[in-house]
Amino acid sequence: MRTLLIESLPGCGRSVEDRLHQAGHDVVRCRPPSQPLFPCSALTTGCPLEDRDGVDAAVVVRTPTEPDQTVSEMGVTCALRVRVPVIVVGPKALDPFADFVHHSDEHDVLNAYAEAVDTNREEIVAPLRAEARRLVARHGGDDSLVDVAIEHEVDRTRIAITLPPDVEDLEQTLATYVHARYRPPARRDRTVDIEIERSAVGPR
Repeated sequence: MRTLLIESLPGCGRSVEDRLHQAGHDVVRCRPPSQPLFPCSALTTGCPLEDRDGVDAAVVVRTPTEPDQTVSEMGVTCALRVRVPVIVVGPKALDPFADFVHHSDEHDVLNAYAEAVDTNREEIVAPLRAEARRLVARHGGDDSLVDVAIEHEVDRTRIAITLPPDVEDLEQTLATYVHARYRPPARRDRTVDIEIERSAVGPR
């Protein structure tokens, strides 16, 4: 996992960063820790949200004395704009992002991270799956056998569309639809491969 770490005060996320590193995360920031709040990397070396690797989620560490947003948290808006899940480690009360983020404490941050990533993936997949099922049903197929799944790999995103074995002539239509409507979170330059699979269950 590649994780954007945002701190309300410099250094307050050190223990969370250690947990992320120990779990195998590649931790990146909006700017080097030693640099001033402005300009951020988007105006100098390049924003980690927009480079080829993108990020899987952003973790915001907010101190108890700073329950509200600080100027160092500008990256939260950037992450939400490109549909990257955000986990706030800190109190939910007074959080201006409360309706848009996931909350956790420091000790449960890895579980909250996994849940946020899964939820985000499902939010992206759900409309694609619903349309695929609608098209299959319209062609007389069993839409309960239809599924769409997304898997992010090192240099590509793989989207697998599962269709019932008795539906023909929909492969190209569905592949074109999904490719056109898939909006990857902060992975603008990755290759997107569409693969059509057939359900092992036969017609009922």
